[in-house]
Amino acid sequence: MSLALRAFREAHGRWPDRLEELVPEWLPAVPADPFGGRPFGYRRDDTGWQLWSVGPAGHAPSPEEAGALPQRVFRGDGT
Repeated sequence: MSLALRAFREAHGRWPDRLEELVPEWLPAVPADPFGGRPFGYRRDDTGWQLWSVGPAGHAPSPEEAGALPQRVFRGDGT
């Protein structure tokens, strides 16, 4: 999904506000988080984005949990 986010930014000059903006140009549908069945968590901020799975904990990761496997937060910056 990070490739779709980067492709969107390259084409539109900005990060998407929502993952749904990637559909259908970059993804056929927003993938479901295998741990919760709902879309992956996504947040855009001033410097880039964060994408996460709820993981086995079943909730958005806390800062302490963010780097732990299998619950991991992926980040993209302005580059």
